[in-house]
Amino acid sequence: MGYNSLLRKIILIIGDIICLYLATSIAMALELGNKQTDKIAFHLEFLPILVIMMFFMFNVYGLFSLIRKKLVDIFLNLLVAVTNIYIIAMAMTFFFRQFDYSRVVLVYSAVFSFVLLAIWQYICHQWEWKHFPKQTAVLFAAGEEAARIQNKLLKTYGMEQSLQSVCDSCQQANWKQLIDANYYVFIGAELPIADKEKILRYARSTKKQIFFVPTLYELACKNTGFLLVDDIPMQRVTRMCSKVVILII
Repeated sequence: MGYNSLLRKIILIIGDIICLYLATSIAMALELGNKQTDKIAFHLEFLPILVIMMFFMFNVYGLFSLIRKKLVDIFLNLLVAVTNIYIIAMAMTFFFRQFDYSRVVLVYSAVFSFVLLAIWQYICHQWEWKHFPKQTAVLFAAGEEAARIQNKLLKTYGMEQSLQSVCDSCQQANWKQLIDANYYVFIGAELPIADKEKILRYARSTKKQIFFVPTLYELACKNTGFLLVDDIPMQRVTRMCSKVVILII
């Protein structure tokens, strides 16, 4: 089975909702049993609110995209997101007294939600690592900077097979061919400005995904947005035809 980003995201979201539903059902079964049908019905009616909060929190903490993320980061973000969801839910039951929602059920739901969602996210993460297309990369940098960036990429992303080439400048005759042959283009900060402009212009024209280590000038540029890719903070130029991301190492 190939990699389909949209289908993967839909399956991930459906699984998240099912986990939330199962967690609430288990919590109600433990606390309320089968007799208090009115309360059970109310708790199920409250579930869509939890789902909405889940969508918001998961989007904030990047839990709808697991590509190239470490499991420890996913689990930590999941713990924070689930905690926030149920703190907000508990605050709602406190301020709106007409919500006859058992706080014990909320606590149980939070625990079971984290466990079930962690298992589901682990399954999805493993599937993505297995099926995600292995896109190759070229690095434009020289000397010690090239070695430092290359080491960081290998350490963070495990790009032993993905990082195909290292090019020290546009003086190298085949620099365009190297861009053509790879999907990712990494550019060092110490590369001459003239070379950077040539690489950026050509890489954009061929729809490559571009990352570069910024200088102070580039950090101050307008039309940029901040993005966190794994544990590396980045700055993304937002008004461009193809993706250009500033990589801070």
